[in-house]
Amino acid sequence: MVGLAGLKLSEFAPHTIEALRQALPGYAAFTNPVDVTAEVLVNTEVGYATLQATAADPNTDLVLVPIPVEYGKTTAMLADSMVRVQLEETNTPIVPVWMSDRTGEGHRKMIDGGLMPMRAVGNAVLAIQRFIEYGHWKAKFERDWRPLSDVTGVEATSNLSEAKTKHCSSRPAFRRRRAWWRVRRPRPRRPFAMSVTAAQS
Repeated sequence: MVGLAGLKLSEFAPHTIEALRQALPGYAAFTNPVDVTAEVLVNTEVGYATLQATAADPNTDLVLVPIPVEYGKTTAMLADSMVRVQLEETNTPIVPVWMSDRTGEGHRKMIDGGLMPMRAVGNAVLAIQRFIEYGHWKAKFERDWRPLSDVTGVEATSNLSEAKTKHCSSRPAFRRRRAWWRVRRPRPRRPFAMSVTAAQS
């Protein structure tokens, strides 16, 4: 699915894999896609440390987090970890994929924290593909614009509440806030790479 969209799974740097080995049980999958195992359901630090490590990886442009089931308080704590990492630790976008028909406190916390949960992995991958294509198209007309996978300047991202997102969707506000989707780290142009962090259902 990722390959068909013109994206690729990132190959983690050695220090990222070592950080995952320190955070996860020995039977977990440390390469991409990461399987945090059911340990994430009983130990909130597992989710936080995994997100922190994958989002900080130098080869990763975006972290996709499928959430197959609504786990109540556990999912709410995972949402807290995602929001915390996104706000305090990284400018790499974290995209949750809420796959359950049930929404709950965790889903609300993600939205309130500025994240945008998608409802299916296929839809998320397609949206990322379209977003990158739009960025490359726009770069042809505006010299200061850089698509997510082709950053040459230094600029920070910001996270928006639902109300702010609606405001910024208007055309004038959209033009003023183009910097949302730029990432901070300079890097040469290369295929867009993403990591996938998932728990066993």
